[in-house]
Amino acid sequence: MGNMQTAQCHVEIQEQDAIKALTTWYREHAQLIYADPPFFSGRDWTLPNGTVAFSDKWPDLKSYVDWLRALCAGMARALDPAGSVYVLGADLSPFVEAIERISSGQ
Repeated sequence: MGNMQTAQCHVEIQEQDAIKALTTWYREHAQLIYADPPFFSGRDWTLPNGTVAFSDKWPDLKSYVDWLRALCAGMARALDPAGSVYVLGADLSPFVEAIERISSGQ
């Protein structure tokens, strides 16, 4: 067999406020950012026992878009130029709509 090279892999999982984490990481450091953000659904997500696991209620669209703008800016700051962003979501249309509003200056 030929001369095999091995790559080192460093995985760090952050479970904290995403914007705070992204603005404190090294600039252009992350190879992959995985995000499962709220999508302005206007509802509480509950566990089978009725406990609210996560509230996705915002005062208005502007507050959501402001939060989303800060999240995207943090991801752009932390992401390596060759890195990737993976956004999880069953319905990405609110996220895409918010990105379109951000790009158009709304």
